[in-house]
Amino acid sequence: MKDKEISEGIKLIIQRMDSHPEEFDRLFIGGTNTKWDWLHDIIYDTNEFSKIMREADRHAIRYKASELLVNCIHKKAMKTLLGAEPHVELINTQLELPF
Repeated sequence: MKDKEISEGIKLIIQRMDSHPEEFDRLFIGGTNTKWDWLHDIIYDTNEFSKIMREADRHAIRYKASELLVNCIHKKAMKTLLGAEPHVELINTQLELPF
């Protein structure tokens, strides 16, 4: 395996992030007791395992996590502004805000 190749385990996690992004929201908005809690330390580089990961794996998982974080912030902002979970079609709509 070349250093620039992403490992199969990281590819599986990224595929799950693509197909079920809501499962990973708690990594960014707080909370515990989800099946993905263990990823927090890897993404945020707070344990020894994340320090010995190959650069390609570390970059891939963090890049995907940053995409999910942006989406999570967007959903939280929409929920705050609208008072409810936004529908998918609202997420891609430009809103005229009074500020």
